[in-house]
Amino acid sequence: FGDAGCMVTNDDALAENLLRLRNHGRKSHYNYEGYGLNSRLDALQAEVIRIKLKLVNEYNEKRQSIAARYETALRDVAYIQTPTTVYGEHTYHQYAVVIHQEICGMSRDMVAKELEQHGIGTRVFYPQSLPMIDYLRTRDDLQLATPIADFLTSNILALPIWPEMSEEQVDHVINVLKTVPLGVMSHRSSSAQVA
Repeated sequence: FGDAGCMVTNDDALAENLLRLRNHGRKSHYNYEGYGLNSRLDALQAEVIRIKLKLVNEYNEKRQSIAARYETALRDVAYIQTPTTVYGEHTYHQYAVVIHQEICGMSRDMVAKELEQHGIGTRVFYPQSLPMIDYLRTRDDLQLATPIADFLTSNILALPIWPEMSEEQVDHVINVLKTVPLGVMSHRSSSAQVA
């Protein structure tokens, strides 16, 4: 119901550390044992999370289902690189693809704009690699070359994914991604012919 969250663990020691961390670093009132934050939830946020926890598995399964549809439908679209789960299970809080401009002739931002014109919202999460963030550039000798991260921050695009997405909405995203670059490129070539 706003900014809030919770952590769950079956590790008693970790749970105790997390409880201390979220409550000013104290185990009990004014008994400070280390670094901490004021990350306690108010009662309203806690109640909303309590209810949503009953739905978390269903929400995660729905996101995984949408991600699987994206992956299957977009795997043969040459200019799109879909995410790959190497190990474990992904909950797909975001579904970010890589747009390969060298294949489609369109930048990530151009693809995003075309999607927007078809009523599809996208996001660019983490638009800078760590060495590009001024706050983190404390010493020149700590500067790192991060060509892969730099490439991804310029070419990654998060597609819509949320548990309530309908089949039709997912199909619309897929269909537009499959046709937009071709439509833009054919429109460019026909415009060139007219000129």
